[in-house]
Amino acid sequence: MMFKQSLKRLLTVNFIIAAILPIVFLGFISLNILNKSIKAEVFSKNLLLAKAVAGEVERFLKEPERILVQIKEMIETEKLISLDNIDSYLVSILRHYHTFEMIRVLDARGKVSHIAPFEQDMVGIDMTGHPFYGAVKQTGRPFWSRTFISIYSGYPTLALALPFKNGVLVGYLNLKSLSSITDRIGIGSHGHASIVDKNGTYIAHPVREYVVQQVNVGHLGVIKEGLGGFTGSMEFSHKGNLQIGSVTRMADSGWVVAVFQFSKAAFAPLRKIWVVIGTGGVLATALGICLAIFNIRKALIPLSRFTEKTKQVAQGNYNYGFEGETYLEVRAVSENFKQMIEAVKSREEALINARNYTRMVFNSLGSFFVSVDALGNIMDWNAAPGAMGDIVPVEGEKVDRCLPRFFTRNLDIAAVIREGEPRHVDQFKVVIGDEIRYFEMDIVPFADTGIKGAVIRIDHVTEKVKMREIMTQTEKMMSVGGLAAGMAHEINNPLAGIIQSMQVIRSRIVRSMPKNVEAAEKCGITMDQIRLYMEMRNIPFMLKSVGEAGQRAAKIVANMLSFYSKSQSKTELNDMKQLVETSVELAESDYSLKETYDFHKVTIVREYEGNLPLVACDGIKMQQVFLNLITNSAHAMALQTDPSRKNTLTLSIKKTERHVVIQVEDNGPGMDESVRKRVFEPFFTTKGTQTGTGLGLCVAYFIVTEDHNGLMTVESTPGRGSKFCVGLPLVD
Repeated sequence: MMFKQSLKRLLTVNFIIAAILPIVFLGFISLNILNKSIKAEVFSKNLLLAKAVAGEVERFLKEPERILVQIKEMIETEKLISLDNIDSYLVSILRHYHTFEMIRVLDARGKVSHIAPFEQDMVGIDMTGHPFYGAVKQTGRPFWSRTFISIYSGYPTLALALPFKNGVLVGYLNLKSLSSITDRIGIGSHGHASIVDKNGTYIAHPVREYVVQQVNVGHLGVIKEGLGGFTGSMEFSHKGNLQIGSVTRMADSGWVVAVFQFSKAAFAPLRKIWVVIGTGGVLATALGICLAIFNIRKALIPLSRFTEKTKQVAQGNYNYGFEGETYLEVRAVSENFKQMIEAVKSREEALINARNYTRMVFNSLGSFFVSVDALGNIMDWNAAPGAMGDIVPVEGEKVDRCLPRFFTRNLDIAAVIREGEPRHVDQFKVVIGDEIRYFEMDIVPFADTGIKGAVIRIDHVTEKVKMREIMTQTEKMMSVGGLAAGMAHEINNPLAGIIQSMQVIRSRIVRSMPKNVEAAEKCGITMDQIRLYMEMRNIPFMLKSVGEAGQRAAKIVANMLSFYSKSQSKTELNDMKQLVETSVELAESDYSLKETYDFHKVTIVREYEGNLPLVACDGIKMQQVFLNLITNSAHAMALQTDPSRKNTLTLSIKKTERHVVIQVEDNGPGMDESVRKRVFEPFFTTKGTQTGTGLGLCVAYFIVTEDHNGLMTVESTPGRGSKFCVGLPLVD
């Protein structure tokens, strides 16, 4: 959160600073000079002490290294040949140089070959596991080990290892005498000097327990810097006390000598100077406050007026004036502010125009768009097409609650947004009023933005679904058409034989031809007796029924063959109103259900457009189509169970851009979805095998779609009737 500073407070502070600045500046310069001088003197003195201690320690360590080099040369030049000579020589070294606690000679295999003071149990021990052995062998140079407490003396001890041609020489140095070096350093009442090894462990300290317990101070900042190679002084805080630490590092051993002194004791003279400067600062501050109050009241009056005017502009009053300011600076700001207002007005108008244009384009889209946030809450939407019914999106509400018809429970919009992958919902049904409509939906998450959300597009695809059904039905009809034609060819030959044989049987039984009379006399009977017997057994009626059935089957086969073969079509210009009216007359004069239903009881409503063009078609076949549709509607209305409902058949003819459309609509019981999709299939019927063959609508469909390149569809709602539409293309 940005800190909002008051101009009044700022000016007050500035005046106070101006009042006390000279005193503070002089005091600061003086204090800084004194502070630097005293600190530099203390730092330099303590560092010299640390270097002096380091020099003594280095001299202390040089002597043992010189002695070990001498022993190495004696062994390498083979001046000490026998075992007794080497052991005696080492014992004499320990006797004259008390710095050594122990000396060991390791052979080429890393095992102890000589030791002083002599211990038989130590001879032959493998020392290759010790760090100094590997370091010496790898580098070929002397190695100073880390310090450790000796089990012999109880004091810190150091192993110095030197390589020689047949092994390694190791001298163990007792570091007890180092404490005497640091004890001689006196720095005030609480200052002291100490030595730490390269791991930060105390080797020498005025408090002997720190050394014996091997206290590690490598974590202290000044010691850590010294171990890293820093030589100098710095201030640091330890256990709540500010101290000065001066360190120097010894190159060969890696040890650090540190001199410590409390800052409070070292910088005591500076506190007196602070008291003087503080008193002067208080007096200067009091004077600055008085001056600030007087000047600020005078300077902020025009700024207050300017603030009030800008508040009016912020509330939308762009015509508010900024004239009449007395101060040049405020007047210049006012002029700049007026120019800024004009620029804001211009940009605001451009933004409003751009927003209105975008909204106009957004609302003109044929699809319904709605944007949602990461939780599925509505942010924005366009005007919904009328096909979606009455929907009322509400900003901030869940989209599935505002549009429950379009979002099922198994569609988790928030999950789609989290996954970041678009989701397509194909062809789902929505009931709007009494009508079933089809929609498709796409959910597209926002891409490459810092905002989590998605755009949802909903399209009305009912016409597309219907067209897809028509195409599917057409393909299915084409696939079964060849099968039906093949079956008709195969049935036609035996059927012709049956009809011909039936005609011969009737002529030989009923007619009194010479050969029939001659054959009857040879059998001892007459033709009259044969006719009498046949009539008594009702055989002529049976023969007539068989003949009629054969003729009917032959007619069905002939229709199937003629409907499948386009070459037999006779195309002429025909008046659709005349063909429809002729079909109605045929249905009224010869209706197969007249025993159970009177076609004259059907109310026929005609809705014909004027100036309809003639259509190029086979009039006989199209008449067959219309007659089939009219009789099917009559069949459906005959099944009506409500006696109070008036049966109505609506016939309409209208012209569209590319077709003349003939519609046959009834108010019968209608069809459900499963029946509607199969009405054009061959041999599918709901009338039963005693009444229908299931070929009427199939043949009609082929006549319209295959013979005339037209369209044929059906719409039906259970309980409300059905509507068949036939579309025939216009003549170019």
